[in-house]
Amino acid sequence: MATLPKLPTKPTAGIRNYSYPGDLIADGRLFYTQIQLIKYNPDIGTLKGARTPQGGIILPIPKKINEAQTLDWSAVSATSLAMSGATSLSLYAGRGMGAGGAISTLATFAGPAAQIGMAELGISVNPFLWMLFKSPNFKEHTFSWTFTPSNPQETETIRAIIRQLKKQSLPGVTGTLFEGVNTLYTYPNIALIKFMPNDYFTFKIKPCAVAAVQVDYSGGGGPSFFKDGSPTVVNLTVSFKEIELWTQEDFK
Repeated sequence: MATLPKLPTKPTAGIRNYSYPGDLIADGRLFYTQIQLIKYNPDIGTLKGARTPQGGIILPIPKKINEAQTLDWSAVSATSLAMSGATSLSLYAGRGMGAGGAISTLATFAGPAAQIGMAELGISVNPFLWMLFKSPNFKEHTFSWTFTPSNPQETETIRAIIRQLKKQSLPGVTGTLFEGVNTLYTYPNIALIKFMPNDYFTFKIKPCAVAAVQVDYSGGGGPSFFKDGSPTVVNLTVSFKEIELWTQEDFK
């Protein structure tokens, strides 16, 4: 049985707690998204208890919960490096490329003038390519929700959630070097995200920066408003970028 999130009635650390719709987790319905916004800390990865969302913003499961894991690999040409003299040719010996001297010899035929002559013969220099691993990339997630409020209270909750996400994604201002000119920013707050009741069968998300907040107030295909001026359909799309890299050790 999943543990229901704590939703205190009073603001916590200046950040309110909201749930839309209000009965989202009532009557045993335990499938929802939990987003907690916390103060940035460069050591958040090692802080005990800081990795589990408590309260925060409670929303339905997004329209899509896709995951993409990408890594940065790039092709490197030994011949080009030999031409530039950027590295020792001894590094390529024993890699199935022949001795470094052979690469050095080929490099002398890789210049523009030599290539023109070789083109007439229908031949070209072997670039001796291999893939060089650089690093994993920070994971990015984009989640979307459609809100259709049915009463003024839900309309106000939607407005508050959107304002909260916008506000907490922005930096604060601290310190000035010149009168009236802000010269230093504080880091925006960080989001802890969890799919309930159990993300064991989907994927876990490391602490994230809120990279973008997009709101469409004409989500019904065109502008449509209640008598008080509030929109009848709102589409919310939030992009998150994890601030910690994944390695094999994270899968232990």
